[in-house]
Amino acid sequence: MGHELGNDTLLKVSRLGVATRRKYAVPPTRTRTLAFSTHTLQMLESTFLIAFISCLCYLSWQTCSHILQSKLWKSFFTFAKSMPGKLGLKKPQLPIPTAGATSTNRAYPRLACHPFSIKPEYDVVVIGSGYGGGVAASRMVRAGKSVCVLELGKEIWPGEYPHTFKDAMREYSLSGRILGKMISIGKAAGLYHTVKGEGQDVFLGCGLGGTSLINAGVFLKPDERLLEAAEWPEEIRENHAGLEQFYLRAERMLQPTAFPTRYPKPRKLAVFERQADNLGLQENFYRPPLTTTFCSSTNQAGIYMGESTGSGNECTGVNDGSKNSVLVTYLYDAWTRGAELFCGINVRHVKKEDRGKGYIVFYEVSNGRGGKTKKWVRAVSVRFFGYSLH
Repeated sequence: MGHELGNDTLLKVSRLGVATRRKYAVPPTRTRTLAFSTHTLQMLESTFLIAFISCLCYLSWQTCSHILQSKLWKSFFTFAKSMPGKLGLKKPQLPIPTAGATSTNRAYPRLACHPFSIKPEYDVVVIGSGYGGGVAASRMVRAGKSVCVLELGKEIWPGEYPHTFKDAMREYSLSGRILGKMISIGKAAGLYHTVKGEGQDVFLGCGLGGTSLINAGVFLKPDERLLEAAEWPEEIRENHAGLEQFYLRAERMLQPTAFPTRYPKPRKLAVFERQADNLGLQENFYRPPLTTTFCSSTNQAGIYMGESTGSGNECTGVNDGSKNSVLVTYLYDAWTRGAELFCGINVRHVKKEDRGKGYIVFYEVSNGRGGKTKKWVRAVSVRFFGYSLH
């Protein structure tokens, strides 16, 4: 029977004398053991409570954990991070919008080649893959030239853009002069890059497709007064009409469409429209054309485009596959015709050959071991480079 007494036994013992009760009494050592066990349970209970609170803190404040750099906080979050798994809890996963390359939801193709497969020589080497570089690559490869496109950023397709503020901050970098000092903060090849300048700042995209990946997608012709500025070449200043043919080419490829009236009117659109009415400027208010697909179809380059979900994430990267960026238009067109595209390439400088028959492009590429390998590639007959601001 040991020291565990049932109700019947306790009833019998209560009817016996003191001497007989002592026979059934629980030894003092057992009493102390039970007291110690109770204390242990209390400690375990408190530990579990602290762990549970830590877990809640982690789940609620995980977006700020990277700011707290002290060892104490690192230990705290490491401990808290391990608790959900021990408690059988799982972090909720945000749904990821997807859009396929075809109507059957097939995965998008990968255009970029391995950076160590760059050939020693090409007819054309294009630096940067935004609107300038993308158009140049498409035009040159259509002219029968061997084309190499060098891009610092990554190849990112719809479904792979950041979904949260925390994810976006991992892709952000800042460089330029602040308070008289040159700074460079963040991921060098991140998707979002702000360049601080004197009098103005520039926000640009770093990826295969350049800033077209994260611009608003508004398709507007420049004001003629802007084209009269002295910085433009004489051919443009004196012949604005000559640009019309190029506007039409871009329009055919990018297929801009105004925001449809069948969609619910966004609140911001309604506010701007009301303000224009109040100011008597109704004739100046209109829905500008956007390089967004509002009806599922195949674009001019042959990529299947999904219908816009109206997320409004054009400036962070649209994950629904509805944006006609340079990646899915000019670059894809160049790739299908034989152009070779490379990502993760940091071009350092360009040198004209002494013989005057080409250029040498010097660049760096990560070697996968934490270091960089310095290499070069030669451009032979066509000396055209699409520059991006970095």
